[in-house]
Amino acid sequence: MIQKLINSIFKNTNIFYFFRNLVHNNFIKEISIVSRELSLNKKTLDFGCGIGQYSILFNKDNYLGIDVNKDNIEYAKRRFDREFKQIKNIKDIKNKFDQILSIMTFHHINDNELKDIFSKLKNILKNNGKLLIIDHLEVNSQPNIIGKFMLSKDRG
Repeated sequence: MIQKLINSIFKNTNIFYFFRNLVHNNFIKEISIVSRELSLNKKTLDFGCGIGQYSILFNKDNYLGIDVNKDNIEYAKRRFDREFKQIKNIKDIKNKFDQILSIMTFHHINDNELKDIFSKLKNILKNNGKLLIIDHLEVNSQPNIIGKFMLSKDRG
């Protein structure tokens, strides 16, 4: 019952973004890591871009944000002047990228699908490219009670 309620609430992109800001302290740590580890000007794929909040860290001509959620992509397109695409499968991406970013995505995906996704990501990452993954650790490592609760009810 609680799981269905959480899933239905988070289908609303605005509510989801509000909670993510709250749980992730306005993404300060994530932005710091991305800014330090990736280049502004290299060709970048943001895998599971969500609402596109990290897109502003990259040159708009070299950025592509992808997500399976249509509402997230529409929100990102309205809010940020970058390229965003809704995809059903990673094999729909044909370009090669210098760097791939994925933040808070993989904990939503089951292990069997992850193996396939990592194989596909390897194929679209250029030689000597960089893959940066930032994701949740275990529930007890979350910094606040809201984060602990939300992660304990998450899928994947």
